[in-house]
Amino acid sequence: MRSPTLALSLFVACGLALSCESHDTAPLAPEGGVLFKPGNGGGKGGGGGGGDLSVTMSVEDAGYRIQSDDGGLYVDDHDALNLRIRDDGSFLINFGGGPRTLTFDFSDPAWDEGDPGDPLAPDCADDCKNQDSYDSGTAASVRVVDVAGDPLANGFLGMVPGGDPLRAEAKFSVDGETRFSLRFRREGADVNVSTESSYVEVRRLFQNVWEVEGVVTGGALNPNAAGDWGILSSSSGRGKKAVTRDEGTYHLPFLMRVECVSDCPDRSP
Repeated sequence: MRSPTLALSLFVACGLALSCESHDTAPLAPEGGVLFKPGNGGGKGGGGGGGDLSVTMSVEDAGYRIQSDDGGLYVDDHDALNLRIRDDGSFLINFGGGPRTLTFDFSDPAWDEGDPGDPLAPDCADDCKNQDSYDSGTAASVRVVDVAGDPLANGFLGMVPGGDPLRAEAKFSVDGETRFSLRFRREGADVNVSTESSYVEVRRLFQNVWEVEGVVTGGALNPNAAGDWGILSSSSGRGKKAVTRDEGTYHLPFLMRVECVSDCPDRSP
């Protein structure tokens, strides 16, 4: 099944790491993004002052359940895409209704489907709406946080190049007839993300290169560590009639590389 629109949000916390590589590639981009808002500095930029910084993003497909659309590098200001590191250091993606997408594979539930008492079992029981796979895209964001789970000063830009990996909160939103949110420790209405999902991991490999990863892990869920456990929820109705429902926790490993188009500042301590 294909869902018409997708929104992705990622928020990063201290205590984890990823590996990034630099690449020279011409930019690509998305159309019509309503979820992206410019930073306080007013538009995008490269290096030094306030404002948003243009970035590119590549997505590793092999062995992962959140994958690319096989269209190559995702590039700010191409194909309707907005990919920026905000002035506060958060990372935002807006697919803008353009041709670029991501694919989500929900075929690996994290709960024991034969055990209705499993604490990760969803409210939806046999009526879950995930439909195994979605292919669409509209927006995303990432914010680095410290060991206490609070936002890290300067976010992505406050990470030490080559330093320790950091934990991250993440959110992917899929909007269609049913609106879905996939959350990795990102709080939401009626969703117990603190006990039913894991953090993801971020590393700043070089001054201009980061990786964000839903880390493949074995064993039981550790909600205070990096992993690939994401909780899916659906939302239907509007206003007072809005209903949010737990659609289950799934293993959704992913790996994304983020690289500045121009030099990004190092605001680490």
